[in-house]
Amino acid sequence: MASTSQPTSRRPLRLWPGVVAAVLGSLMVSYTRARAEALGVACKVGIATRPVRVVILSAGLVFAKGASLGNFELLEPAVYVLAGVTAITTIQRIIYVRSQLRSM
Repeated sequence: MASTSQPTSRRPLRLWPGVVAAVLGSLMVSYTRARAEALGVACKVGIATRPVRVVILSAGLVFAKGASLGNFELLEPAVYVLAGVTAITTIQRIIYVRSQLRSM
């Protein structure tokens, strides 16, 4: 007898690398700031500070498919944008701290 079960969605498998990159990137942004401040450098530079990251993720959640605000699907792009801007911000902070420490 043939199985009538629905095929599993491939979307979660496609999205997990972006989610992992976004989470690790967000942790690295905070970690680089904490390490910089432990070294005596005030490090509030970068394009993706905490409020920016919250806005990106919130916009993705508000306009996600099934959020009753239309037939948008912005969660996946928001996750990838978050992953990208957190990587850029981490690099910006590392470069900034290195330059500040060299000038000391």
